Amino acid sequence: MKRVTWVLVLTGMMVLGASAATACPGGGKGGGPGRGHGPGHMMGHLGFGPGPCMVLRDPAMQLSEQQRSAVGDYCEKHRDSMKELFQALHSLRDQVRSEVLKDQPDLGRIEALNAQVAAQLTSLARHFVETREALGAMLDTKQKARFLEMLANPPDPPAHGPFPGVSED
Repeated sequence: MKRVTWVLVLTGMMVLGASAATACPGGGKGGGPGRGHGPGHMMGHLGFGPGPCMVLRDPAMQLSEQQRSAVGDYCEKHRDSMKELFQALHSLRDQVRSEVLKDQPDLGRIEALNAQVAAQLTSLARHFVETREALGAMLDTKQKARFLEMLANPPDPPAHGPFPGVSED
């Protein structure tokens, strides 16, 4: 009984998260116009803040042209794999939500889908760590320290708000 209760509680939290995400511009899948999937910003969906590629775009990183090029090449090379990981996660979350909202939800299916969601989150966390390590190796000691600091404590969003053209009033 406790297991079923926990499954329902966790599923309910996921449904609320999915509902909140779909209320956002872009349906929660990219954050609106000009915010496509890629290894840059997507890690925020996991609670990691902006992804390593996004952090390295910040002028405060003071990358050389060679570093900027190497980082850009790495991020571009891994963009499609990251996009696939997030699309799979969104699909699984949609399936969980759909099952929970059925008249007769199948708790076994919900539990199995939640296990797949957990595995997908693990894959995304692994990708984040691998990306952080690969990009960190391209930086000098001072830049790497700044990079890790910015990942741990992301800078405030730009003054225009979370979505271009949308006022926070």
